[in-house]
Amino acid sequence: MFSGFLNGVAQDLSPKFKNLLDQLPPAQRNIVLSEYQNAVSSAVSNKDTISSRAKSRDVSPITQTLPTRPEGSDLSQSKRNTQLLALVELESMIKQDIELNQTDLEELVEKGQYDPSSASVKALVLDRIHDLKQALGNIRTLQFDIIKEQTRGFDIKKDPDLFPFGYNVFNSPNSRKGHEDHLRADNHFAIPSDYKIGPGDLLEIQLYGQEEAQYSLSIGRNGILQLPRVGPLNILEKGNSFQALKSLINEKVKEKLGEGVGVSVTLGELRQIKVFLAGEFNQPGLKIITAGTSVFNLLLECGGINEISSLRSLSLRREGMPVQTIDLYDLLLKGERSSAILEDGDVMFMPTVKNRVWIGGEVMRPAIYEISNRVTLTDVIELSGGFSDRAMTSSISLQRVSDQGDYVSLKSLDFNKDTEFLVTNGDRLEIFRVSDSSMKAITLEGEVELAKKYEWRKGVRISDIIKSQSAYTAQADLNYALIRRENSQGKISILSFSPNRVLSEPGSDEDLILLAMDKLIILSSTESNKREREIRPLLEELRYEGKPGRGVPSVRVSGMVHFPGEYPYTPDMTISDLLVAGGGMTGSAYTLSSELSRQSVDLNTSTPTASISHYSLDSLLSDKTLDMPLRSKDILSIKPIPSWSENNSIEILGEVRFPGTYTFQKNETLKSIFERAGGFTQSAFPEGAVFTRQNLIKREEEQKERLIAQLETDLANISLAAGSGETAVKAKSVSDSLLSRLRSSKSMGRLVLDLNDQVSKSKENSIVVRNGDRLYVPSIPYEVSVIGEVQFATSHLFDSKLDLQDYIQRSGGFTANADKARVFAVKADGSVLTKGNSSGWFKSSNSRQDLEPGDVIVVPINLEKGRWMETLTSSTQIVYQLAVAAAAVNSF
Repeated sequence: MFSGFLNGVAQDLSPKFKNLLDQLPPAQRNIVLSEYQNAVSSAVSNKDTISSRAKSRDVSPITQTLPTRPEGSDLSQSKRNTQLLALVELESMIKQDIELNQTDLEELVEKGQYDPSSASVKALVLDRIHDLKQALGNIRTLQFDIIKEQTRGFDIKKDPDLFPFGYNVFNSPNSRKGHEDHLRADNHFAIPSDYKIGPGDLLEIQLYGQEEAQYSLSIGRNGILQLPRVGPLNILEKGNSFQALKSLINEKVKEKLGEGVGVSVTLGELRQIKVFLAGEFNQPGLKIITAGTSVFNLLLECGGINEISSLRSLSLRREGMPVQTIDLYDLLLKGERSSAILEDGDVMFMPTVKNRVWIGGEVMRPAIYEISNRVTLTDVIELSGGFSDRAMTSSISLQRVSDQGDYVSLKSLDFNKDTEFLVTNGDRLEIFRVSDSSMKAITLEGEVELAKKYEWRKGVRISDIIKSQSAYTAQADLNYALIRRENSQGKISILSFSPNRVLSEPGSDEDLILLAMDKLIILSSTESNKREREIRPLLEELRYEGKPGRGVPSVRVSGMVHFPGEYPYTPDMTISDLLVAGGGMTGSAYTLSSELSRQSVDLNTSTPTASISHYSLDSLLSDKTLDMPLRSKDILSIKPIPSWSENNSIEILGEVRFPGTYTFQKNETLKSIFERAGGFTQSAFPEGAVFTRQNLIKREEEQKERLIAQLETDLANISLAAGSGETAVKAKSVSDSLLSRLRSSKSMGRLVLDLNDQVSKSKENSIVVRNGDRLYVPSIPYEVSVIGEVQFATSHLFDSKLDLQDYIQRSGGFTANADKARVFAVKADGSVLTKGNSSGWFKSSNSRQDLEPGDVIVVPINLEKGRWMETLTSSTQIVYQLAVAAAAVNSF
């Protein structure tokens, strides 16, 4: 599935995104890919929303691929913006999914107290939460990467392949600018002392002293300089250098004008000369340049060179002189600049490269280098700048085409042994990075202040790594910690130790000598989820270490321990060790008796079968039992003390003599606890008592969510079916009011009961209380309330002479939307009193048909007015529930 998806969208994802996806577990990868696809579609079309998708948490297989962009095209700014929006939406979506799973986990934890089978489901939920959190972190990393790439102004693309070394220096835009300007002269460089003067050079001559004058004179084609008052001068009389010419002018001026006249000679505009570029230049041919230009300056201004040219065999050819070969690698790698100055008529020849070698991986300067006919491995490594600090020099991969050119051979080189190995044209060298997994170090992780890798040396112990208690966090388990050890053959083994004993007895047998690549894992003593997270990967690794007839080298403890579950089997493990691994026994543990289950297989028979034996153990406080050795696959069950209960309490408030929180034992009744509370006060109103229970709150919330979902669907259909615009507006107004009242209602979990009957002395079967129950006894009320569709919802003093219609009239009478046929009353005890001919949801739950103090009269809305509201008639139960909840609260 993953590969199918990448065929469609991989070209739109950065390499880092793909790498992150590759690191995810399959389930999490499917989540991210599926939701990423939906998020991208949403960001493009704006038709989908986070909230609508968040309600569906299933991850369906991806059967379609997104449109691909053409191969080789760059990722546009708008595409990156779309990806960023999709990732932001995906982040919100996964956050909601995490919250939903957290809610599921809380419910499973509560359920686990009564249903042991929920443990496996809990583990799956924990895995999903962990995967989602990891995905969330990866998504945030990708968001940062995309933003960073946008601000830096480059596209998301793969790392470039190796490029020929040095050509970018001469192929920069600045070098082309010189060609576009027709090699415009740059006269700001210093004139060398041996500059050869010639026709066309401009001289700036200034006389000073007894006579003053200033001349700008150009040397003629015949090599003659016409100096006023001195006469014509042959510039080559004393040589062709600029210094020789200056000496000649100074001599002639003193000769003609006297010793009292001084002269200053400088070069003005230099003459132009012609050189010819041949070979692998981008723009070969005749070039006009300024006299005095060096070979290096010409290369920068020639318009660039081809990447098939040889940088190490550039030749300068001058008539009457031997050919001068220039190696540009001396300039690029050593900073040694050629002193050759170009003269008129020179030819620069750039031959085609003959020998190249590819050097990639962990070197300072990966590239394609030009080499001579005979170079060694040491030479090419030196060309690339040497190895990086993480280079694996003992295993260098060499790819070489055979002499016949029909296949590629692969050879592994060791730099320490193969320094003189000859490298030839076309060889490809790859220097790999030393893997962190092979690092000879000690890893410390878990509940420690500084989780990192530490130096390993022979004889190092645990106490050398963890030197004091301050190295642990406050949540660290100082009685049980683990060591993951892997030998040279890759076999995994697990050891355990007590951090407390290591701290108190450094150098003892408990303070184990560590081996290279050992991993110390410090567990949590407070959070079972974190503890399980650290242990589970070890158990997964151990599953591959199982042997026939023995299974996975693990043991299990269940029942009354702080952290029941599966633990790695360690050498010479005893029942005491397993109890410590489980965090110790809880206060409810029955220490006088426990059970050990052991599985065994007889492999010596022709039909071996597994059998399980159960052993009843003596007191868990005796050394004989605690020192009993365990075998792999053993299961220790710690039983609870019969009828043990922890923190079972009920809260009794209001008009009782001793209100407060009362602890009770199993199967204790409300009548018994009420007697301990001292009974009613004189102001008590037992008929209005409110008794709530935690599991009923949960049921009411589930029912309310189902009703809201159903009502939203019904209301949407009604809005679509409404005939006129006015009718639609009215339908929306009523529906919004119903949904608002339903969402704002608080589930109470009220259990309607007759408190007088429950606590009477003659009552034999009073209700059995549960943990978290709450009883509130209000004071005597003196009013009757009227709510709903009346003109003025309010409360009235109770008058035995008034009936239901009288109270409604005193509240201003019915509104136009009142449902007169369904008026009902909520009794103070929570029961509902309706008309005798009503067949609706609510019926009277007692024989008291008359109004009494504390009752609430409810006038519901008429949901049957108009055809546009016909389908809402069945939803009147929602309004009734709201009224019941409100009446229960108002009754006290």
